[in-house]
Amino acid sequence: MYNLYFIHTYVFGVFMLIPIFFKKSQISQDIEFFAPDFPEILFTAPSLESGFEQAQTRLAHQLLKDPARPKPIQHYLENEKFKDEKFFIVNLESVYFDDAIEKVTITSPKSLLKRIEDAISKNPMLKSRSAFLAKGAEELLKKEESSNLLKDTVITSLSNLTKESPAYYIVKFAYIHDFIENSRGKSKNYVDLLVHNLRQNDVRRIHPYEFPLQGDRIYLKDECELDVFIDLFNKEYAHKGFSLEKQKTLENGKFNYWLFKISWEVKNNNKFLDTTLNSEDFVWCSDFVQAYLESKGIVVESKF
Repeated sequence: MYNLYFIHTYVFGVFMLIPIFFKKSQISQDIEFFAPDFPEILFTAPSLESGFEQAQTRLAHQLLKDPARPKPIQHYLENEKFKDEKFFIVNLESVYFDDAIEKVTITSPKSLLKRIEDAISKNPMLKSRSAFLAKGAEELLKKEESSNLLKDTVITSLSNLTKESPAYYIVKFAYIHDFIENSRGKSKNYVDLLVHNLRQNDVRRIHPYEFPLQGDRIYLKDECELDVFIDLFNKEYAHKGFSLEKQKTLENGKFNYWLFKISWEVKNNNKFLDTTLNSEDFVWCSDFVQAYLESKGIVVESKF
């Protein structure tokens, strides 16, 4: 029996119908989504509606890079491998993508092309030179756009930052970078990360001596922010060899504690953040975070 879910969108033009399969995650409360025709489309989301929106966006970006044609829906309906699988249909305008593709000629050293070919041969998700170069260009542009967005952002206080600030999650990852570098300095390949929702006054009042769970700490307001954090971590840092695994959850009234383990292979020398700053040059973690933010053009008025 096939479980087909229709989530309606209204678009005009010639449709490209793409099936997105989904199932309950075995390691979290999220739903896992994947597109058999596009191995690059593999992600998690907290709900079916959120997954549908993400699928539309991800497919649009993927088709702009590599205008591959999906198999007919009938292929999956007749394939025993997908029997009893749940899926929905994303309909995109194929004309839009056809018009957006333009061939260009580039000049490159042979040695660089050889490295690109080697990378493609080792990674089936990189289908062609064009897809590889488009992906690289997109990542560079994303970094440039992100940098421009952050430039001249003013942070009055690191400890009272909210998600309305474009630097909110960047601050969290800057702290994590410092945690990771400190662990590496102790010859460890993991960090116990304790995410909590206590503000400074709460910490002084509720935990003057120690927290109920031990680990390097960052603040997130609620589970919605936690979901965004996990998604960003997996998108930005999993490909660098860093994994995030939930260990324990604890509730104490209105206060929540989420214990994670961030781990990496011992031979993995990738930096968590792309920065020339050395965290060992800073006495306090907040000093490194402030210096990192300022290197991105962010003005930090107070680290407290």
